[in-house]
Amino acid sequence: MTAGAGTLTAQADRSYYVTIQGPVTSISTAPYFHVVATITGKGNVSIYSSFLKNAEVGNVVKAVGYYNSLGNFQAATASIVSTSGTGPTSSPAPTSAPTFPPGPSGGSGVAGAVNMFQIFDYSTTGAQSTAAAKNTTAVWGAGDGDAGASAATWRAGNPNLSAIQYFVQPTDYNPISHHNLAWFQANHPDWVVYDCDSNNQPTHVVAYQPGLPSDVPLDIHNADVVQYQIQTVADFAIAHGANAIGADQTLFFDYDGKQAPGFYGCGIYQNGAFVRRWGASGGGFPNHDPQWNHDVSAWAATAKQILNTNPTYVAHHLKLFVNHPAGNLANADEQKLIANVDGMVDETGFVDYGNYASVPSLFPTALAYMEYVQRQSKAILMTAKFSGSLNGDSSDNGLTASQVAYAIGSYLIGNEGNASLFITPGPYGAVYNYPQIATINSQLGTSCGGYINAGSAYVRKFSHGMVVVNPSTTSATLTLNGIYSDVMGRGVTGTTLNVSPANAYILLGTGGC
Repeated sequence: MTAGAGTLTAQADRSYYVTIQGPVTSISTAPYFHVVATITGKGNVSIYSSFLKNAEVGNVVKAVGYYNSLGNFQAATASIVSTSGTGPTSSPAPTSAPTFPPGPSGGSGVAGAVNMFQIFDYSTTGAQSTAAAKNTTAVWGAGDGDAGASAATWRAGNPNLSAIQYFVQPTDYNPISHHNLAWFQANHPDWVVYDCDSNNQPTHVVAYQPGLPSDVPLDIHNADVVQYQIQTVADFAIAHGANAIGADQTLFFDYDGKQAPGFYGCGIYQNGAFVRRWGASGGGFPNHDPQWNHDVSAWAATAKQILNTNPTYVAHHLKLFVNHPAGNLANADEQKLIANVDGMVDETGFVDYGNYASVPSLFPTALAYMEYVQRQSKAILMTAKFSGSLNGDSSDNGLTASQVAYAIGSYLIGNEGNASLFITPGPYGAVYNYPQIATINSQLGTSCGGYINAGSAYVRKFSHGMVVVNPSTTSATLTLNGIYSDVMGRGVTGTTLNVSPANAYILLGTGGC
């Protein structure tokens, strides 16, 4: 979310699946068919997959998928790898509409409430920011506009709010430092990153990022560069009343360059000699190099160490946030990055700039990442940005009932108490109010447990209602066990709820825990 330069649509690695294998110890058919297998390091794990309907106790099964919030395993594929041993054969899973079962254990007690955060405040007055701050946990880019909002006006409404000073991670952020290329060439010429060309040969073309012609790209491999960046931004943050710093474009691919086709940021010059930093195995923009990932995660570790050891910054309790798309949770650099920040912004989130209906795999990826970050006791700020044509009720900022429900419902499925949400029809900088959120926060109650899967839908029960999200491309049908009303005002009658693709419901009613 580059300030003043449009939105960066990151192409992240979404290979979050893991593989498990173990012997089946029991089989259950209700409420949904699953086998329980003993998995090394995990103990007995419930594996949900229709591919295992012929499994028997004692069989060794293998599954590929992910662990949900309850520790159960949602399998994308599964198979029986050994049929040794005997045991009862499970009965077929029911083919009728699934009935929602009692709330599962684990994950209970989390408030069914929507904590909001804000991205920039270009169009926000000081009075608006103070009023909005009560239910706002963080502001990404506090005080970046000229309409009156600032870190101080936000914190006046909520002293616990994280007012974040924005900068761009691989660059020198010119609006703060006011240093240009000539300054760096005179003072730190070996900090400037240059392009390699389409043949992966070094050039003397400065590797400015697209849309950032004033922000000099810096060598984040160099610890002195990191020290300079953090000191420059942290000092500015303190002077302007911010209590956190936020690094945009903290990406696991090299986005420097693109001054010409195939050009990308690849290295520096020391005493006239080129020193390659990235792209040793191949060029191209954006450049995917494990060394870049190592340098980004090391950058976060160094930045956090500076904030934790510099007495001035410690006294101001400065936090570190990064804008980073959901990535491979099994990757060591991903884990290191998360471990060394206070919070993550997932700008893609569950909505993917309005593309979510055509990318059903996005939902489990975002959900797994959202849960993992919270389990590390880190904040995660989920963005629901709807771009393109805006149709619908103007009271919901041009978004349809299903769009608003999808944004809020997805968040509620994965919130474990350390997540926040920002919903926008497209632009950043303004405070968007959704009256349904106040209703949810006052009436939904606390969670009965984590989510479960009901066909293609994800369902989570709360003490005074439930949330249903269907991220798939096919409809999902649920049998309701209570009387409900839809927060968005859509009709819910009888005992059957049909949820169309890429749709969601936040229901209030008597079904509870």
